[in-house]
Amino acid sequence: MWALGCINTREALDVFDPDRENNKPITKEIYIKLTELKISNVTALDVAWDRNNLTIPDSYGGPSRRVAIDSYITDDIIYLRTVEHLAKREFEEIFGFNCGSFVSGKIIAMPLSCVDIY
Repeated sequence: MWALGCINTREALDVFDPDRENNKPITKEIYIKLTELKISNVTALDVAWDRNNLTIPDSYGGPSRRVAIDSYITDDIIYLRTVEHLAKREFEEIFGFNCGSFVSGKIIAMPLSCVDIY
């Protein structure tokens, strides 16, 4: 488990193109909202994933960016699975990637209270 500092922000961004990556339609917008995220790695999860957009705020006041992500929600936990790479430091830190690295299908879990969903 690790923590990441971020800001609570929402901005209008380009909508994910559903013709990319498995043609799954976007069902929700997910925004990271807390300054202290409690994130855990998950090795595998056999569930029906929903395709959503994840908005990643910038820790230094720059623009927020959006990326397609798969998610699954239980009572108080949200699971996020990578679909596309986002060249943004905050995205790489949330998913535990080294600078510039990416693994499709990596799963993390965090308390549902760490996100806003619209």
